[in-house]
Amino acid sequence: MIKRNVFLYNITNRDDEGYGSYPFEDVLRDLMNLEEDDRNWQYNPNDDESFMRLLQFDKLHKTSELSKCYAGIIAVYGSNVITIGRDDDDIVRRYPLPDGQLPVQVVHFLYYADKGIMALEYNRNVATNVKILAYINNRITKLSLSEKLAFIGTVICHPDAIELIRQAHRIKSAKIFVTREAIEHNNKISQLAKSLFSAPSIDNHTDTLGTVVIDFRPSRGKFLSPGAYIDHYVKEFPGVEKQVYEVEIEEGMEVTSVNIMQPQFKNTIELPDSSIEDREEYDNQVFGKIHEVYKAATSVIAGANNVD
Repeated sequence: MIKRNVFLYNITNRDDEGYGSYPFEDVLRDLMNLEEDDRNWQYNPNDDESFMRLLQFDKLHKTSELSKCYAGIIAVYGSNVITIGRDDDDIVRRYPLPDGQLPVQVVHFLYYADKGIMALEYNRNVATNVKILAYINNRITKLSLSEKLAFIGTVICHPDAIELIRQAHRIKSAKIFVTREAIEHNNKISQLAKSLFSAPSIDNHTDTLGTVVIDFRPSRGKFLSPGAYIDHYVKEFPGVEKQVYEVEIEEGMEVTSVNIMQPQFKNTIELPDSSIEDREEYDNQVFGKIHEVYKAATSVIAGANNVD
């Protein structure tokens, strides 16, 4: 049985000067109206035979309580020459697929338009979660819009948030929320942070709850550290109430804000049996499993109530 993780993202418009505001679901419906070639994106500059394409985006149930939930599929196409082998010997060989066929893997997602939340199946083997949003932002240029447009995805809750940060190329900034008691009992916090981060800007202030906020920011145009430095914080910062990291990920999701102390939730699903030949039936079962994860996580989604 193949297992996948499902991650939840809050989708917002990039609000920089010169950027417009346009509903995420409208953009994806407009993308579906493009010709196939205009929906293709060569996401890997070192591989001119692989590309991504939005295959489906439609309401999951048009007349039910999920009428504002959209089901989407993004396909990742590979080279038409694949490597095959048998389980009873060590022989592998390259096999060109006939008749222009290409190997395809798909990524399923649900978008809850009334909440602005995307629940995304995570398949690291074919496309990371950040590449999905990078694909959408890239293909927006094919639409005839009067203003520039881009979307940002913020991780809502993530049981493996530390791993997400660890794999990030670089941390853009960090805010450490520390109780006064923690500072009194651990004078290494500021010292360690200064040694780990090349952060000339370190501001301290007290929030409305009386917690001391240590805000680390780099020099203009620079970054604090590789994401792997999170391991030092996990080990050395006992007593830290919560930690928020803004992570710059190069594949196109400009900034992701991750709280490593976010509530955990069960986000693992088992894909349907591979013997199901009907593609629509298979996809519907995957969408159903993704929705179950969303329902289970509503307690940690601000403003999400009465989700059925």
